Parts: sequence; structure tokens; C-alpha cells
Amino acid sequence: MFESIPEMVLVVDTTGVILYANEHCAGIVGWTPEELVGKSIELVIPGAVIELHRSRGKDYTESPNVRPMETGLMLTALHLSGHEVPVRLPSAT
Repeated sequence: MFESIPEMVLVVDTTGVILYANEHCAGIVGWTPEELVGKSIELVIPGAVIELHRSRGKDYTESPNVRPMETGLMLTALHLSGHEVPVRLPSAT
């Protein structure tokens, strides 16, 4: 199912370990799915926002709740080469 989505898809566990990555990751962040699975999601999070990511993850772990995912956000991911690439959380349709 995830391979049919025309976007990069990462599935991450509660500790931040990547459990699944689809083939689109290679074209966007330069890492193949095989290279990403088992690694920390922080591998693709730019250094400038890592602390914010950690804080939000800790808050969620301490008080999990169902909430809608923010959509249409323009973010950046860290490419294998070390430069940041633009990514967008898809809009809900």
C-alpha cells in the first residue's frame, strides 16, 4: 500500500526508530529504504529542529492523544549529502 503512494513515507515507532520506508525516500532524501529501516528518524531531521522534535516526541510519549496531523506544512528534511531539502506534509483531501 505505501509503495503506491507518490510521496515519501516513513513509519516510526514510539522511540523514533524507522520501521518502514518506501522507495520514494531515495529520490527525496538520498537514503534507500534498506538504509533507513532500523535507524533513528533524526537521521533525516535537520539539526536546527532536532531539539523541538525531541521535545514534542517526549510530550506525546508522556501524554499520547489522538490529534489530526497538520497538513500542507512546508518543512525540510536532511538529505544524505547533508543539505536540507524541502518536504511538505500532504494536505488532507
